[in-house]
Amino acid sequence: MKKKTLWIEICAAALAFVLFVVICYAGGTALLPERATYGAGWKDFRDEQKDSVDVLILGSSRAYCNFIPGEIYRQSGLSAYVVAGPSQTLSLTRCYLQEALATQSPACVVLELSGLFYRRYEDFSLANAIYMPFSPNRVDAAFQCEPELRSSVLFPLEYTHHYLYEGRDAPTDEDRRMLCGYTPLRSAEAQTQTEIPSYRAARPDETAQNLEELDRIAALCRARDVRLVCVLAPSNWVYAAEDLDWLSSALSLRGIDPLLWQDRAEAFGIDAAQDWYDAIHLNVSGALKLSAGLAAYLAEQGVVPSGRCDTQLWEQRGLYFLDPSQPGGTS
Repeated sequence: MKKKTLWIEICAAALAFVLFVVICYAGGTALLPERATYGAGWKDFRDEQKDSVDVLILGSSRAYCNFIPGEIYRQSGLSAYVVAGPSQTLSLTRCYLQEALATQSPACVVLELSGLFYRRYEDFSLANAIYMPFSPNRVDAAFQCEPELRSSVLFPLEYTHHYLYEGRDAPTDEDRRMLCGYTPLRSAEAQTQTEIPSYRAARPDETAQNLEELDRIAALCRARDVRLVCVLAPSNWVYAAEDLDWLSSALSLRGIDPLLWQDRAEAFGIDAAQDWYDAIHLNVSGALKLSAGLAAYLAEQGVVPSGRCDTQLWEQRGLYFLDPSQPGGTS
């Protein structure tokens, strides 16, 4: 009888612990500020029709501010979605890819490469991880964050608001449905090219770890028969020559031919006076031009539409920034 009572007490304690965990997670998630723009938009991504996305675009703000899925579709017929986050490290990008592949079977993954030069932890680890669906990949992402933030990723009730920020000028639900993870930036700031200090020389251990994460991303793509395209987006903060040499050499050893577009803005018709929001992010007019360039490249490489998407919806997305009556309209 005593043994039976002990087991009942153990089971009751275990049940109480599970209920506590569920309450902490559900309560904290319900209180999170809505993530409408500026990356980590998992709710919108999970609303997409299963296996309807041809191209996944991964990376940091240089992905979600510079590539417009609707324009890629308009130019090529490829349905694309930006699954990226602010200052996102490659370890968290790898978690994003794993999670995205749970619901989508893309033909191509486009990885924006600036994350190869990031530190082990950047300023927005929590924002990147805490909005992910609860899954083994979110648990993995928690352990890619700073140690002091990990419990907040797993149990959002603990999070502190100053680590998160809500999307400014948040679009409506319908607008977000058109944006597909892209964050439109409106104003223009004239730019002149400026070299930034070498990253690799200051942080060799961290760049080595980033290469390990790149290898894991490449392995995930190979396992799913997904083409991996690596792009260094145009920028007015130009990486030092030694960094670019290191990048080219490291990717060449892995059989990857990177698209080093950082100083090729003019080749896409991007105007230094009109098409930049700041030194590293394009505004809408610039992003339309870069997106058309990416669409052309993917078509040249033989990436073809799967035909699994809702064509009526994607035609609306393709026209969204061309209609001046819409909030996203350019003119």
